[in-house]
Amino acid sequence: METRGKTEYKLYILELAEMHGGVDKASVVAIFTEYQKLKDYYNSQLAEKPYKDKGINMNDNSGNYVYQKVFKKGSPLEWYNPANNLEIKSYQECSFGGVRVEWFEEYPTRESIRNDILFNPI
Repeated sequence: METRGKTEYKLYILELAEMHGGVDKASVVAIFTEYQKLKDYYNSQLAEKPYKDKGINMNDNSGNYVYQKVFKKGSPLEWYNPANNLEIKSYQECSFGGVRVEWFEEYPTRESIRNDILFNPI
């Protein structure tokens, strides 16, 4: 019997819940090839301290809804709620945000990932 090895790539996926609604439905915001790079990027996007900012809410179109933000203004993560922690979790445990691992048969490239998902941004 012949066998052959199969190469797979381990990727670390950052999922966060968007502030404007569906806070229990986190979505993929960034993919990393190294866990430490994910943590470094996440921490680099945090504001010095939480702050309040006004914006539109699905129940308030006036633009006066007050949001409590933790990511820097203008950052790609600005309008997301923070993850409780950056420990690796299962897919089901990431519904409010977090980090999970997934294995892929093909190495991801900028062309193979949706444009709205960051890939190794640091």
